[in-house]
Order: sequence, then C-alpha cells, then structure tokens
Amino acid sequence: MSNKFRFLFFLSFLSSSLFSQDATLFSLYGIGQVTEVGNFTSFGLGKNGIANSSNFDINLSNPAGLSKIDKTLFGFGARYSSSKASDSNSEVIIDDGNVSTIAIAFPIIPENNLSFAAGYLPVSQLNFLHSNSTNSYKGQSYSLTKEIDGGFSNGFLSFSYGIDKKNFVGLSTEYLFGSINHRDSLTFLVPDSIFYQPNFSRLSTSGSGLRFTLGYQTSLNEKIDLGLTLTPQATLTSEQHLIESIGDFPETTSTKTGTIQLPTSFGFGIVYRSNPLNFKFDFTSQNWSNFKMFGNNISVYKNSNRFTFTTEYLPNTKMTYPSQQSKYYLGASYYQTPWKVNNTNINEFWLSAGASFPISMESSMNINLSYGKRGIKSIVEENIYQLSVNFLASSFWFIQIPYE
Repeated sequence: MSNKFRFLFFLSFLSSSLFSQDATLFSLYGIGQVTEVGNFTSFGLGKNGIANSSNFDINLSNPAGLSKIDKTLFGFGARYSSSKASDSNSEVIIDDGNVSTIAIAFPIIPENNLSFAAGYLPVSQLNFLHSNSTNSYKGQSYSLTKEIDGGFSNGFLSFSYGIDKKNFVGLSTEYLFGSINHRDSLTFLVPDSIFYQPNFSRLSTSGSGLRFTLGYQTSLNEKIDLGLTLTPQATLTSEQHLIESIGDFPETTSTKTGTIQLPTSFGFGIVYRSNPLNFKFDFTSQNWSNFKMFGNNISVYKNSNRFTFTTEYLPNTKMTYPSQQSKYYLGASYYQTPWKVNNTNINEFWLSAGASFPISMESSMNINLSYGKRGIKSIVEENIYQLSVNFLASSFWFIQIPYE
C-alpha cells in the first residue's frame, strides 16, 4: 500500500476513539495478550504454582511439581471473561471465552518420582477491531477498518524426577505455534472521486518452534517448600505473507521469512503450610524489552514482573485422599505488564476467590472468580470479570466397581 494510505491509516487510528473494538487495546501489540498459568486446581486464581506439588494436581507452571503424582490424572479447563474498557470519552463491553487447558499426567517410576505430563495451553491471543467512517483527507470522506486476530498456542511434554526425598527437578518441552492476522481496508465515500475504489492490505505472520522450561522444587522442612523456574529465550521460525490492493490496480503479494524471539522468564515460589491454612507466593519476571519480530524491537515493550499471593483453607485436613478434600482460596496479584504506552506503564491488579469441590473419590470441580483492573483512564482503563471452571479426575474415576 502506498505511503499516502499508510499515513491515512495511522492518522485516523490515533485521532479517533479507541473503543470500536472487540478486545483489549493492548492485544494489538507484538504477539498479543500473554496468558499466565498456575497449577490445575487453582488455575484462575492468582496464577500460583511454582512451589506447589500434590498427588492430585497437574502443575502447569513448574514441571518439578509433577513429582508426587501417583496415578493417571486428566484435566480440562475453560475460562470466560467480561470486561468494560473506557477512556475519558467512551466505553465498550468486551466478552471472551475459550478453553484454558487440556492435560494428562501419570507416574512412570513412582519410587523415583519420575512422572510425565502432556497437554495444550494457550500462550497469547489477539482480538482487535477498529472501525471508523467519519474521516476526511483533503476534503474526501473515507471509511477505515483495522482488524487484528490470532494468537499462539503451546503443546507441551513435561517430566519430573526426584533427586532424593526433598529435592525434585523437571523439564518441559514446549512446541509453540500460531499466527497473527492484520487486515486493513480504506474506502473513499464520494462516488465521483478517483479514490472511490477500495484499498486494502492483509498481513499474516505465522511462527513455530521449541521452548524449554527448567524447574526445581525443594522441601526445607514439613512446613516450607520452595520452587524455581527458568525459561530461556526461544526463537520461533516465522513467515510473513502480505497482500495489498489499491483501486483497480492488480493485487501485489510478497513473502518473507524471519524469526520471532520470545524473552527469557524466571520464577520463584514459596509455600508455607500452617494447617488448616496454606500460604503461597510467586514472583515471575520476563525481559520483554528483548522481544523481537523479524529483527525489530517493539517500542511499547518493557520488562514485566508479576507478584501473586494465595491463601488456601482446608476445612478437613484429616481426609485420606486429596481428591476428597474441599479447598477454598483467596488470592491477589499485581502485574507490571510488558506494555508502556504514551510513556506510561500499564499495570494490572487482580483479586480472586475460588473453591475446589470433590465430585467423587477420584474427581473434583474447581471454580474461580476473579476481578481485575488494567491501565489508566487517560489512556485506557479496563475492569475485568473472569470465571474459570476446571475439572480434574484420576483414571480410577473411569473404572466401574462391581457389586455383589
């Protein structure tokens, strides 16, 4: 597309309302809005998980946390969110729902705490729509539409191993794949204008590659567990396809190959048990300032940090099977996001409450409700309500016990 039309897109995008869109404004940057994970039973609650381990849970954030699994586990989760985004002039309601995870885990050599897990997780999502038909350039009225959608997903294989009774390590091999689609269209509205023919561009960026996460957990004593994770920088092989059309001229197409560089991530977690209460804290950091797409840094990206705290209440600590144990959670998290817009840091704050209820001796349902606030009014402020529902069952749940 010519420089004139690129200028019109840019000018109209900045000067018009931000709120003719379907999702968070910030999802239009880079690979979109990154999804955080925790352990399965409190997946939507504060994203804690680095120091967690249980024989009836699938740890999604630290592979070392799989070490206590002593039977085959199946897990499925879904998430729904509704948010109100507003600035000083207008507001919009945004709704979104998706599958949050599918996973299976089982022990390989229980006496060595060698366990395996596999599954699917979303990594990021983009869903942005901007439409405006009240623009004018040199006396010519035109309509403008900008759409961005897509995202990346993660298929993972994880292993844990017990060095001894108190120290455990883990490795997760993740295959990341996905695509990002940009569609821009501009149409002058005056019938006798030479610019009346529609103009559009479509840019599709796809990528795939491997990423690894190393995990470690240790028990200092009967009350305190610690956990560490490290995810080195990953490079995805990427390809871009561009289609452009101006008026009656033939479409032009181009393709180029390159890479997407995802940042290094570090995490630390601690669990303190004081029955019937457990206290959990996680810290994670990612150097998003080093993120690159096709060799280019994203100007609005900076390093991110997340602090999460969860209190877990166990009303009956004498239950023999963890799957029969009801649990109640309260959590909070503070997230210094990777985004810096108009020289302003964009931050998030979340409050969460949840419960885990046994359905049978070998299955449980986990429900979490969260409220989050992102951004500031002078740019964009979002109030977000989120519901997460997860189901966890062991292989024994599928076995029918005969009766005499």
